[in-house]
Amino acid sequence: MLRLLPSILLAGFLAFMGTVVVMSNQGKEIALFRLFACTPHFDKIGHFLLMGIASFLAVFALSPRLRTPVRKGALFVTMGVGLLVSMEELSQVFFASRTFSPADLLCSLLGVAFFGALAARWVLALDKNPR
Repeated sequence: MLRLLPSILLAGFLAFMGTVVVMSNQGKEIALFRLFACTPHFDKIGHFLLMGIASFLAVFALSPRLRTPVRKGALFVTMGVGLLVSMEELSQVFFASRTFSPADLLCSLLGVAFFGALAARWVLALDKNPR
């Protein structure tokens, strides 16, 4: 069961993020985010942390399962998350309720890279058979 925990956490977090994206696309307010709205640069910090957490969980859950060396797998997973994050941010131009922001995209990609690298280091440290 403990071995499945990273995958379960990743699935739960992706479900949460999917809900956030759908609600945002529909122009609905997300009550949870109101708690942080008075924090300076809340939007940019949120992009960095949320996309970073997605990257961390994806690298931690998926890279050890790939049939590649862990470093290469972590890089592939991080790049995949970065691509998906970029596509989601760019898709905002098609929704009247959303606004594309290059600064949001940059903060998201910085979070993906930072937390992806952090997870890769952790996975490498735990790897019993380094390749």
